[in-house]
Amino acid sequence: MKKVSRRTLVQTIVRELLAGADHPRLTKQVAAYLVENRMTDQIDRLVLDIAAALQQATGHAAATVTTAFKPSQHNIDALRRSLLHLTGAREVELAVQQDPSLLGGMVVTLPGHEWDASVRRKLKLLARGGVA
Repeated sequence: MKKVSRRTLVQTIVRELLAGADHPRLTKQVAAYLVENRMTDQIDRLVLDIAAALQQATGHAAATVTTAFKPSQHNIDALRRSLLHLTGAREVELAVQQDPSLLGGMVVTLPGHEWDASVRRKLKLLARGGVA
């Protein structure tokens, strides 16, 4: 099988997913292709590219929000509105998880983007002599 660019591979996978492809079968085919073409080191980037392309094609964004403490529903709703505006998506799905090591603040992760507004990050920056 001829090796194609990651961009072409992403476009093909997204097209197949949107057409209703059998997910387990498609996953096996992609895995075999990556192994055969020695592209396994690109898996993480490929997954992010697929997620970003699906987000653009469907208007649905999926984000992970990590906080030190359980956020209020008001804060979750405000974050969802902000992400709708920032991403241009019609819908934002939030997965909220807690990580006490953040100390405070939050980390928001979307395909290809991460905003770290945690206290842990600010303390690390201060320790290195940077500006928080």
